Amino acid sequence: MVRETFPGSTSSLHDRNQVVFNHPQWMIDAYADARSSFPASSPPGNDQNISSVPARGENPMETIHGVSGEDSVRYAVSANNSSSATPHGSIFASSSATSMLRGNAVEELPASGDAGAVEDEVQSTYTSKPLPAWYDELTNDRVDRGLRRPTTETLQALRSMDAFRDCIRRCETSAMEKTAAERAALFNELRDHVHKAEMLKGMDKFVVRKKKMMGEENALPCIFDSKNVAYPWDLQADAWQLYLRWYDQGFAPNLLRGIITNDGKNRTSDKIDPSWRSNVSLGTSANYHGQGNLVPGQWWPTQLCAVRDRAHGASQGGISGAKGQGAFSIVMSAGAYADQDNGDEIWYSGTDTKTNQPTENTQRLMESCELFPDRPVRVLRSMQLPSDNPYRPSVGLRYDGLYKVVSMRQPDAAKANYLFQLMRCENQHPIRYQDNAARRPTKYEEAEYRRLKLNGR
Repeated sequence: MVRETFPGSTSSLHDRNQVVFNHPQWMIDAYADARSSFPASSPPGNDQNISSVPARGENPMETIHGVSGEDSVRYAVSANNSSSATPHGSIFASSSATSMLRGNAVEELPASGDAGAVEDEVQSTYTSKPLPAWYDELTNDRVDRGLRRPTTETLQALRSMDAFRDCIRRCETSAMEKTAAERAALFNELRDHVHKAEMLKGMDKFVVRKKKMMGEENALPCIFDSKNVAYPWDLQADAWQLYLRWYDQGFAPNLLRGIITNDGKNRTSDKIDPSWRSNVSLGTSANYHGQGNLVPGQWWPTQLCAVRDRAHGASQGGISGAKGQGAFSIVMSAGAYADQDNGDEIWYSGTDTKTNQPTENTQRLMESCELFPDRPVRVLRSMQLPSDNPYRPSVGLRYDGLYKVVSMRQPDAAKANYLFQLMRCENQHPIRYQDNAARRPTKYEEAEYRRLKLNGR
């Protein structure tokens, strides 16, 4: 229980063991605005209870934390009473877990601001979708015409898909009969196929359709939606990520796909290609709470690529959020801030100012802490973290799961800065930083990153 108080704080304490501050007027107004956006006949969304929301100008100190639990949008994962602790203290569902999540559905929030959705908080199991339209429309004749004059790279891709499917077949037919060591070796071989497929030149819709990779027997969905084999969780997650890319016709191996690049090694002048946004069916906005279509450990070479894939909403800023909705995501990176990274627990610093008013981005984290404590924040870690940080990715940025903002304190009132305590949500897979088969970035991602750097991309 936190006992420390600061100037302007109250003597009472919240159930979340945090320091309690008198709410500034902008926060009171934001919450009143959220209330006013509810339709008269609609039920409250996420963690808001209409009866407890104050009118504009009224201090919400007592009411905003008295919301009814039955009015909250909650998610849970049933692990058939078989869950295990991760090295970080989190609990993650076993491979036999039954997800109670709502697939990849998006729920509209009845609230103002740019934010519009709460997407899956924690997704531990994955289910294949109906075959994509482009896949169904490719007849055998069209596929044969598309592959009539294959390039060397196309031929290599076809051979790789044959080996990929054969490995899936061997896993499906004999993996559970093998010794633990033999099974681990077979799964490592399959990991290699999944990770290489992300970088494989010559891949296109004709290759994927020709080799029946999207839905038939011994195809990609077997890995994350198997009825026979308990595949490792990281292998399921990475197969699901590849499946979503192919489903959306994202076959290009280029790490900077969808990015308009400029000459030189400085990536700050890059921008997202407008035509990419119009072709992406999964959506283009990162303004949502939860995991969405991300998988734990998902990796990007640059922050702009994370923006492209809806993981973060700012190409350079560390905090992404919307007024009246709180923060959606943060990036852990180096800087002149007092951040502390303990894996499952993070102390994240807001931005210093020369006034006594917190910055807009800092206010988003304050909203998450005070107004929306049940709305999780996505956390990405950057290679710019100090080299002695064990959770630092070797290159690029990595998505490390969902955290909740549980407390905040103000170490320097003159700079209007705050330190925010974030705790990793339960029922998630471990952070993929350890030197094992689940580690991200993969060796193929690291090699491609180095190649791009050498070529000034």
